[in-house]
Amino acid sequence: MSDHKDRIHHLKGSPFEIGYAMGQSLGSRLEANIERYVRERIPDGVTLDAELWQSGALPWLRNLPARFQEEFEGLALGANLPIQRLAEWAYIEVIFARQCSGVIIPIDVEALETCRTLQDLEVLLAHVQRDDGMLLFAVDGKTDAFALYECDCTDVYKRETDKGWLVGTNHWCVHPKGPPISDSRPLSTASRYERLETLAESLLSHGGYASAVKELIRILADDAIESRSGETVTAYSNVACPSNHQIWYTFGGYPAASQGNWQELEWPW
Repeated sequence: MSDHKDRIHHLKGSPFEIGYAMGQSLGSRLEANIERYVRERIPDGVTLDAELWQSGALPWLRNLPARFQEEFEGLALGANLPIQRLAEWAYIEVIFARQCSGVIIPIDVEALETCRTLQDLEVLLAHVQRDDGMLLFAVDGKTDAFALYECDCTDVYKRETDKGWLVGTNHWCVHPKGPPISDSRPLSTASRYERLETLAESLLSHGGYASAVKELIRILADDAIESRSGETVTAYSNVACPSNHQIWYTFGGYPAASQGNWQELEWPW
């Protein structure tokens, strides 16, 4: 495959049908990729507890929302693989969690699939408890309405602005229990926040929004924002412009994401 777009599959149907179609498309390549992924996912010098891994995989999968289980089952059938094997593939991320910014939560609703407005999202956040804190950036592509939600396990604090922009870097601003923004060390969450504020304000004041994607990519690659040393690096960056139906991403650049190849994806909604 010579182009990244050749690796993008557009699938429709029920979760099971989507999984089945993907499994048929991947065929034997899925097992080969799982084998390689598992082998390379185990950290150097660490021995995988095979009994813990294999015995815990399927119970973990059965605690996911039904739609995820159905997609896994379709994928297994389409690729002619045991569901246990696919469960092990996913469960290894639980065993060797590296605390990256991603999560699957076993609840019955998903914001991206079920919320059409910010108000829908707020209703969902009000009745679904979380197991940790998070910052949630939300934009309604139909109206350009946007907000940043600072969430702890039970409460949600909404940040809005009349400036036309908001930034966030892993800390609270309006959460009443949030720590003060006082850490001035290079690449601390506070110093990155201040740099983002400065660059965002400059972008709008100088009319850089005419080439928003290009300018936002430049901001993400700023020396005072992107981590690129030691074990702490920015592995993945993305830019989404809902009103323009644009999504750009880069992954795995060296020594960090900005050195990767930015590519545009087809808008899926």
